[in-house]
Amino acid sequence: MKKIFAVSAAAIAAMALVPTAVSFAAEETVKVNFSITGTDLTGWHYYDFSPNVDGADFTALTVNGSTATFSVDIAPEEVATYGVVLVDNNAWGGTQSVDVKITGVEAAAGDEINVTVTLGEANDEGKLTATVSAAKAAPSSTTPDTTTTPDNDTNTDTGVEGVAAVVGVAAVAAGAMIVAKKRK
Repeated sequence: MKKIFAVSAAAIAAMALVPTAVSFAAEETVKVNFSITGTDLTGWHYYDFSPNVDGADFTALTVNGSTATFSVDIAPEEVATYGVVLVDNNAWGGTQSVDVKITGVEAAAGDEINVTVTLGEANDEGKLTATVSAAKAAPSSTTPDTTTTPDNDTNTDTGVEGVAAVVGVAAVAAGAMIVAKKRK
C-alpha cells in the first residue's frame, strides 16, 4: 500500500505568496492653503511650528494688497496639531505676531484645506488678535473618476488565472515532496 503525504495548506500558501513591501508614499499629504487679510502685510513672514519641523526659517508670504497667502503640504495625521506663527517685523523695529492653529478639521491623504486668517489689532505686547476658520476644499470637478471602466475594456479579470496558478504551484510542490519521500 502506498503512503500519501499531505502538504499543509500553510506550506502551499507560503509557496504561492510573492513578498510585497507596503509603504506609504511621501506624497500622501494634505495641502493647506493659508489666506491672511490685514491692513498692510508687507514685510510679514510665517514660521512653521508643525511638530515635525525643526528650526525652519521665517518664510516670506506672498502679498497682494491687503491679502497674503502661502501653502504647505503636511501629513494627514498632523492636521489637528499643525500651526504657524505669523510675524511682522515693523519698519520701526517692533514685532507683531499671531499663532494660527488648524482645529476641527479631519483630513485624509489628498485633501485640500483652506484656512482663512483675519488679523485684528495688536495688544501692548505686540500680540495680534485673529479670526481663523478652516474647512476642506470641495473636490475638484476636473479630477477624473477612476472607478469607471471604459466600454471597450476587453481585459476582464475573472480570477480564474490566479486560482489556476496557485493550484499549479501546489501540485508541483506536492509532487516534489512525494518524489523526495520515495527516494529515501
